Amino acid sequence: CSLLASTLVGSVFRNSTEVFDTFFLYETYLKDISRISSDANKICFCDIQNRPNCDVSSKAITMYPGEKISTPLITVGQRNGAAMGTLKAVEIAGEHQISEVLKSWQPVCSDYNYTVIINTSIGDYNSTTIYLSTDETPSNIIIEIDMLDCPPGFMLSDSGNCICSHELTNTFADTLCDLDNQLISTQGGVWMGYNVNQTCITAYSSCPFDYCTLSEVTFDITEPDKQCAFNRSGLLCGECAKGLSLLLGSNQCGECTNDYISLLIPFSLAGIALVAFLILLNLTVSIGTINGLIFFANIVKLNEAVYFPNGPVIIISQFISWLNFDLGIQTCFYKGMDSYVKVWLQFAFPFYIWLTIVVMIILAKYTKFYKVIGNNAVPVLATLVLLSYIKLIRTVTLALHPIPIECGGSFSNTVWL
Repeated sequence: CSLLASTLVGSVFRNSTEVFDTFFLYETYLKDISRISSDANKICFCDIQNRPNCDVSSKAITMYPGEKISTPLITVGQRNGAAMGTLKAVEIAGEHQISEVLKSWQPVCSDYNYTVIINTSIGDYNSTTIYLSTDETPSNIIIEIDMLDCPPGFMLSDSGNCICSHELTNTFADTLCDLDNQLISTQGGVWMGYNVNQTCITAYSSCPFDYCTLSEVTFDITEPDKQCAFNRSGLLCGECAKGLSLLLGSNQCGECTNDYISLLIPFSLAGIALVAFLILLNLTVSIGTINGLIFFANIVKLNEAVYFPNGPVIIISQFISWLNFDLGIQTCFYKGMDSYVKVWLQFAFPFYIWLTIVVMIILAKYTKFYKVIGNNAVPVLATLVLLSYIKLIRTVTLALHPIPIECGGSFSNTVWL
């Protein structure tokens, strides 16, 4: 009887652990998480399926000051069963304790969120460590953090976190900076960019007319082309995107071929036709109505950005352009045309028109051509000069008025737009 009792007791005790584990699912928590456990005695990371992974005791991450840590954790008891407990997080940098946080933790995998900043009162440091445990047990997992310098467009504030750079907020006060995604949000009509070679920021509150988008834009400051309109790119959106060409008659860029050079023929004929039209109909500045109309067109063209802030208005803008010797419509000229060539082309048509009428005046003096043009040659020349002088003044101003580029508060370069 004694032998039988001893055997039964031994059998019960030998199988007790197996029965206990099976009943409470301790050994099978990879298939499910046990909800019955002892008091919480440690912290575990969670895997992508939100199950405890107590084999990992540390993580190493890099982040910017002010960025948020988000990692799933769970409090567990004996045999790693989920248990309600108190999470204790202690941040230590070097020999200095930065913070200590106690937080009640449910027996499920939940995100642990913590924003890391640099405590400027203890000096500058580039690494910190967060020790995690329950409130009554030693730390059993750690998160090691390497602190990065603030990304382009951001600066370290006195509070120890990365905020918008002064160059950006001074250009537009309502500029928003998203540290988590490293994106800048600002209104349209301004341009901001980062010079990788000189590691500095360039920001302008007045982007050239028709160069930048007018709507609010969110972008990476190291890739500022998203601020540009009409397929433009580069510094202050001053050039066309790769593979595109600048169009005549506008500041837009598009795909062009060299076939458009043949437009020289109709342009040449149009110049002769214009001169003949003015001579035959006697449409010169000696007529007061035409003089006033031309003056009005000059003023509107000179202040085009004010009168047409949202872009040209069909028919009206074309008429104003024609009275100022502008094309009025956009078209290609040749593949690869840029702003430099376009500036020189602005001089070409007015000079061609002037040359045409001067040749007519000379012919009239030495031939019988005088009977054809009569006394209208000089008034027509004056009319042509009046039609084109605003265009020439604008072109000369653009050519002789470079824009100084400041990068990081110091002079960097000069550009012509």
